[in-house]
Amino acid sequence: MAITNKEEGVWGIDKVFAKQNQGSIWDYDGALGTWFNWGRNNYGNLGQNNRTEYSSPVQIGSDATWANGCQGLGGEISSHGIKTDGTLWSWGDNRGGYAGVNDRTNRSSPVQVPGTTWARITAGTDQIVATKTDGTLWSWGYNSYGQLCTGNDVHRSSPTQIPGTTWGTGRKSISSTGRSVLAVKSDGTLWSWGGNYAGRGGTNQAPGGSNQYFTSPRQIPGTTWSLVESGPNTSMAIKVDGTLWGWGPNPDGRLGQNSIGAQPGQNVWHGFSSPVQIPGTTWKDVAMTHENDGGYVAIKTDGTMWAWGNGSTGQLGLNSTTKFSSPVQIPGTTWDIVDGIGAAGATAIKTDGTLWTWGNSSYGGLGNNTGPGAHRSSPIQIPGTDWKVTVRGSSKDSPLRAVIKQV
Repeated sequence: MAITNKEEGVWGIDKVFAKQNQGSIWDYDGALGTWFNWGRNNYGNLGQNNRTEYSSPVQIGSDATWANGCQGLGGEISSHGIKTDGTLWSWGDNRGGYAGVNDRTNRSSPVQVPGTTWARITAGTDQIVATKTDGTLWSWGYNSYGQLCTGNDVHRSSPTQIPGTTWGTGRKSISSTGRSVLAVKSDGTLWSWGGNYAGRGGTNQAPGGSNQYFTSPRQIPGTTWSLVESGPNTSMAIKVDGTLWGWGPNPDGRLGQNSIGAQPGQNVWHGFSSPVQIPGTTWKDVAMTHENDGGYVAIKTDGTMWAWGNGSTGQLGLNSTTKFSSPVQIPGTTWDIVDGIGAAGATAIKTDGTLWTWGNSSYGGLGNNTGPGAHRSSPIQIPGTDWKVTVRGSSKDSPLRAVIKQV
């Protein structure tokens, strides 16, 4: 679906970026859609009112109004989806209060979180962070590393507001993996909080002592940030000009600097505590492909897709299980959006609406009706041509994927 008429009011930096890269028509990923997911289901994380594992896409109910969502580790797996009416729904593992409904009861079917103006949501190892259409930002779950940004380490089982009213609401304007969070404001500034292992906070502050973690937002230099992808150790972000930047440790070449391990200019933990640029100026999307064994996949505005970092389980989609310290192209020139699964793989959609997956096949995680041992190191197609929105996941050990299909 495309929007050809101009939206009234002031555009946020994320919409300016989309407009610059897509010309007179910019995509709206909040189109009506049905939610399909597959993979591990030990806590009812697939929303099927059961705990049956599925190795092919299965739809949640008959609802066709899903707009976007995410999946987080949450002990095992918690799932979260936002509908086009602004309502937010959660299901799966809730032992840490991840559902946001003021209890710790696991659910195998979606339950509504209070509120009707939710816009975007992201989930990490223990925390959930979401924005509303009014620019407010909210968090809940565990808070042992200050990842809820409440100024303390108190856990929450209901949404608690993070200070500010100008947080971005565009695609990947917020990102959370591990116990750290990144968020872009509507003025293009980028902020981080939570764990600061290996300088992953991106604020040029070495970890340890008072810098072990941050319980309130700290600004990363720059005012033209557009899209973020937070990893448990390494993070990536794209600016309005299409440049791609990364920070954190670099043991697997995951920062795309054509180096692995300690190099001149790096600190003692073999990484960068401030953003360093990955070559290129036309990047439009980026995704993490493994929670711990760092790998990244990114798409350029010309439709090409590139990968780098650790490819030990084929998570880079390069038909290889080796490491690459610089971006290497994945075949194809019509790639549109990509999201990492965090369980050694990724899910991507092409401009023709076809859906592709690769990486770890454990628990049926590839969605091609195969199980353990059938890993794929190159993209394979999932049937259908109307796939619209990929759903980001962050689980290392519990492969689970979800995609929204346009109706």
